[in-house]
Amino acid sequence: MEERYADRGKLIKVSLIITIIASVLSFSVLIAYAAQKTIIISEETEGDDSWLYGYNDLYWDIDTKNLTDSKINVLKVFIPSDSSMSDVSMGVRYDQKSVSIRIKNTRESYFLSEPPRGNYEHVEVARGVYDMKDTTIIFELDEPCVCDMTPNGRVLELRFTPVSKIEGPIVMIDAGHGGYETGTRVGNVTEKNVTLSLALTVREMCKDKPYTVLLTRQDDAYLGVTERVKSIEAVGADYFVGIHLSTDVEDTKKFGMSAFYNPLYYHNGLENAEFADILLKKAATAARDKALGVFEAGEDEAALKVLDIPSAYLYAGYISNTDEARLLGDSEYIKKIAGGIVEALDTVIGPEGDLKQ
Repeated sequence: MEERYADRGKLIKVSLIITIIASVLSFSVLIAYAAQKTIIISEETEGDDSWLYGYNDLYWDIDTKNLTDSKINVLKVFIPSDSSMSDVSMGVRYDQKSVSIRIKNTRESYFLSEPPRGNYEHVEVARGVYDMKDTTIIFELDEPCVCDMTPNGRVLELRFTPVSKIEGPIVMIDAGHGGYETGTRVGNVTEKNVTLSLALTVREMCKDKPYTVLLTRQDDAYLGVTERVKSIEAVGADYFVGIHLSTDVEDTKKFGMSAFYNPLYYHNGLENAEFADILLKKAATAARDKALGVFEAGEDEAALKVLDIPSAYLYAGYISNTDEARLLGDSEYIKKIAGGIVEALDTVIGPEGDLKQ
């Protein structure tokens, strides 16, 4: 009897050992499989950055009158010696007529003793904001301005140019999502970053064009549809291109580009459908991607329904497709898509910067 119980005890021990080994192996396989797959998160949020314009933390006014030096043509922002240009970002809000310079990991007192100095032309109010980690200098302007920021040692040289003085057509590029509205994320590739990278690349490629490219956002800022439309109207844009990515969590094999338009508007011989078609074909050809077609705007393209200018949305690929997401995370691939967008703008606007007739 005792031997029978002893044998049964041994069997139980062996079974437990086998179960544990099998569980460990299964868990290891699961981890290895997960490493090969990417978890898709739609509309992920990363927190609220409303403090930027809300002054919820330490803030102070900058005495622009006593810090003005009209003898120079730039406004100088002095950054800490232990900061690098990677710590600096600039945001331009045409709808709020403001420019903000954000410097990461600064001391609370630094900009109190080293405020911006120089030419404060077009600056009505200047404020500093400290959120217990980073410092943001906010310049509220007398009219919407383009701001050129040039690093010169530990000095940022700012030049404000009123949008009203820009000659030639203005193209507004709108990078989708931003701030806590990240869009879809696949691995290390996030929709808000891809759309911004595309917008910035298009602007860089158009520096010598007979038209000017402006961006609704040029940093990681959240903008609602209303703010985006107000920015477009504030600069008097002649053309509008919204950049987004597509997502289909039910069919992760789907890939390709598409474009959307509002059929209600017709401009100088150019229909929005034609504008969207040119945009899609040029971008897809440049990137050697599949063109899925041109469609009428829906609820997700609300901005198109209120803009009375040539307008289109380009969905530059399916981020939910891991292969296409990998491409969208590649800077060289982004350059190809941006090059196609620029070709489309060249085709529509023309070599002399004139609206197509």
